[in-house]
Parts: sequence; C-alpha cells; structure tokens
Amino acid sequence: QALVKALVCAQLAVGTIPARTLFAQPRVAAGLGPYLQLTNCVRRGDVRGFSRLMADTTAVNFFRADGLLSVVQRLKESVLRAGLRRIVQCYAQIPLAAVADRLALDELLDAETIVLKGIHDGVIDARLDLVTKVLTATRKSSITTCQVPQEAVLKRIGYCLELRDQVATNMRFPAPNYNELNV
Repeated sequence: QALVKALVCAQLAVGTIPARTLFAQPRVAAGLGPYLQLTNCVRRGDVRGFSRLMADTTAVNFFRADGLLSVVQRLKESVLRAGLRRIVQCYAQIPLAAVADRLALDELLDAETIVLKGIHDGVIDARLDLVTKVLTATRKSSITTCQVPQEAVLKRIGYCLELRDQVATNMRFPAPNYNELNV
C-alpha cells in the first residue's frame, strides 16, 4: 500500500493522472481516500478543493504519516496548471480577474504570473494583454475549419439527396412487369 501511495504522488508530480482502477483494488482502496481526493483535485484543476484537502488535519496527518506531505504540498502547481488549462479550454476570452477568482488567487499579480508562466511553459496556448488584463485563447487551426472537409460533406449530402430522389421516382413509377407484356 505504501508503494501505491508513492506511485500516485510520483505520477501526479510528473503531470500524469493515475488510473481509477488503481483506487478500486479491494486491498488498497481503504487507505487511499485522501489520495483519491488529491487525484481528483489535480485532474479537475480544483484549487479550492486542494486548499480544503490541505486544511483538513486528518488528511494532512495521513500524508505526514506516509512521509509524502512535502510532495503533496508541491502539487499545488499541478492543480493550478490543470485549472488554467481548463479555463483556456472553456473560454475564448476571459478577464484576468475572473481567472484569479476561478483559481482562488487573492492577488491579480499572482494570476498574471501564473498565466504568463503557463504560456511560456506551453501549458496553455493563449495571449495575455497586459494593458486590458484579458486572457485570449489562441486556437490552433484545425482541419475542420478549412473548406476541404465542408466541401466533401456537401458533396456526400448532395449524392445522398440525389439517390433519395431517384429512389422516390422509381417507387412512383415502377418498372413494367415483363411477364404481362409477353403474354
């Protein structure tokens, strides 16, 4: 069980999320409650949940008894990165004050620093206007935004509509019965 706890912390520290099946094993699941909460906070980017978990003395004593409290405390950066990634995915443009609120940061300067570090590290693909204090997500061009897929879909739809019209015409005017003509 100690090995599984260390594995969970190591995976979270390097930026991967442990599989849920790891927490579902009967022999190990009982002692992994706080680690499951920690994993959920990192996965969702839930900074407030992480703060609540670190304020819970039972969970902190649990991490301290396992000798992993210092590793767990360092995971706040991973939680912030995941939260920032989620914000950029949800909003095309968002004021920095709203980012600070969603990341549960007290200072606007802290939010600015975290956003700029996230942009520099490649965690998010966005621009921060320092004058207006607005974070703008820069979407990477997708093949679905160009004309080629749209033209292909329209061509296929046209073919299907033409086929439907032919079927409807053939059903209205059935082919002559050749047995009756040869009589």
